[in-house]
Amino acid sequence: MNILAKLIDKLKVKLKLVKYGNLILLIGQRGTGKSETIKTLCKSISGNKYIVRFDENLSPLPMHNDDKKTYENIPKCIVIENQKDIDWKPGLFVMEDFPSLSESAKRDLYNQIKDARHTQMNFIIVAHDYKVLKDSVFKHSNCILLYQDSVITPHQLKPKVGGLAQGHAIDRALNELPKYNYIFVSFDYKKWHNPSINSRKVDILSKAIRGNLNEHELSDISYPKKQKIQSNTKKQTKRADVISLLKDGKSYGEIRRKLDTSLDTIYKIKSQEKSKYKEKMGWNKNTPDNQYPSWLQDRR
Repeated sequence: MNILAKLIDKLKVKLKLVKYGNLILLIGQRGTGKSETIKTLCKSISGNKYIVRFDENLSPLPMHNDDKKTYENIPKCIVIENQKDIDWKPGLFVMEDFPSLSESAKRDLYNQIKDARHTQMNFIIVAHDYKVLKDSVFKHSNCILLYQDSVITPHQLKPKVGGLAQGHAIDRALNELPKYNYIFVSFDYKKWHNPSINSRKVDILSKAIRGNLNEHELSDISYPKKQKIQSNTKKQTKRADVISLLKDGKSYGEIRRKLDTSLDTIYKIKSQEKSKYKEKMGWNKNTPDNQYPSWLQDRR
């Protein structure tokens, strides 16, 4: 029985009246400020906080020493590093540095979070990339924090934010977001916390955790398009620049910022180049991805 399963069993015994908990996602590359946001949040809210790093099978891993010291100095904050018995109480359960899970662990995670949210537990998943999340987990999340280098497309956001236009607005805002800041998006209201406000504060996030967030504190998701006409020569130049940066091993976030382009554009160019390479080699669609040059392999 893993940590989440133990939590559910313990809380089901203790609670008679249940309150529905929230599931919040944080997505951004390393060094963008996700852990600092979590530490600031844990200091700002009362109640119990449980912090854990999982491996691919949902078994706890040791916490980095500096992070462990910081968390353990926060009142009512418990760092979980093994399967020992814990005096579970309703509160906040944070999954730091979330990994790609095995298929069985993905199913367990979804089922266990679904059950535990009925036991007054709130959950935060801190991930580097959208792809590590199971679709059903994303579907049932209540809100998301997106950082500068978030690898998530407008099409992936579309069903949770009210449409593709809103997804593209978020993508444009991310292109201009200062480092260490984040955009808060409520999936429940399909609105956001305007990113022009100092996004380093955790007031809105804290309210979301406590269930005190009001719709009037958020705004409709919109972000102006840049008014510019791009010539075909400039398009071809940008295409060449995208290909060059992909070959140099640059991350999607780095390419997006450097060239002021969208993830959809990068994916489209890469897909077209991959198709050309496949045709050139005389391969079929079943050719394993690892046969392609590294810059053409799927990194999403």
